Amino acid sequence: MSWHIHYFENVSDFTRFREEFIAHFRHLFPANGSAFGTNCPFGPNYASTAYLQMCYIPGDCDPSPRCPFTISQEHFNIPVQHVSEAWEFAQKIQGSVTLMLHANTGCMHDDHTKRIRWLPLPGMNTPAVANDALSFPCNMPGTGCNDSAVEPGGPEQCGCTRDLPHTDQSQS
Repeated sequence: MSWHIHYFENVSDFTRFREEFIAHFRHLFPANGSAFGTNCPFGPNYASTAYLQMCYIPGDCDPSPRCPFTISQEHFNIPVQHVSEAWEFAQKIQGSVTLMLHANTGCMHDDHTKRIRWLPLPGMNTPAVANDALSFPCNMPGTGCNDSAVEPGGPEQCGCTRDLPHTDQSQS
């Protein structure tokens, strides 16, 4: 299982947060000269444990089935063995961004609703997930999409459909 650390709001502080995080953990990111740089070689829906490095996933999208957050965000993919130190450091450098930590279990609906840890800015509410998070693909444990293997607009390659067995969160 891998984890994601998302950062939201205050787009003007995204670059600072991203650069400090990458600089601190540079030894855990792909080697210099990697074809992808510090970016992940897969998209945001990949939940495999096979990738053992940290990597960055740009958040350049609007709320939609492809990007269900209601505000701007970016995030890092974190291997399970580094999640504690990564979350601790993210809190230390939080600055003017809201933070969210979640596991990638393959059940993206619950990963982004029930199994999250928020660290909002003082006096701020936590950001919302559009459409009650029902637009996430892959809602079966152990699945995940390798978005880089999918044509733009093509179906997810995760062994499941977009549909949840129940629209009631308590049943998903």
